[in-house]
Amino acid sequence: MNTLPKKLNIFSDHTLYRLSPTNWVDCYWEEFFNEAFKLTNNEETSKIIVEKTFFKGIIQINEFNGSEDEHTWLLRILCNEISLKSHTLIQKSDFSLFYQKCLDGVSFIEKEAFRLKTYKKEKTINICNKLNISEEQFWNYINSMRGMLTDSIQNFV
Repeated sequence: MNTLPKKLNIFSDHTLYRLSPTNWVDCYWEEFFNEAFKLTNNEETSKIIVEKTFFKGIIQINEFNGSEDEHTWLLRILCNEISLKSHTLIQKSDFSLFYQKCLDGVSFIEKEAFRLKTYKKEKTINICNKLNISEEQFWNYINSMRGMLTDSIQNFV
């Protein structure tokens, strides 16, 4: 039974969404598994990524502010897990030259934002201050880098 979370209307122009973790497996497992499998081409790795996504969702449940729907929030966690898994694959293999080649043509500021967030685990606000960029620019860089790396890895494999 797929029951998606209900919206809470606080004011007529503002909608807050609720999380329904008890429905995540029923509602999102298949879609998230298929997305992970498209990128990893490995069934076991895909299962682990989706499990980690749901686990991190539970761990980070207090960070959910209701401004986006549950699906979007979980999808962002899934994308982060795929990106981290891709990074682990590169780190554990002979792909370092491939990885460096992927970064050719990427601006220093994009590489640095990605490095500080992904490898150094720095907070977004600190990175924005350090690089003198807005939060919107930061997330554009991060999403661009993740997409570019994911596409490159997909084409490489």
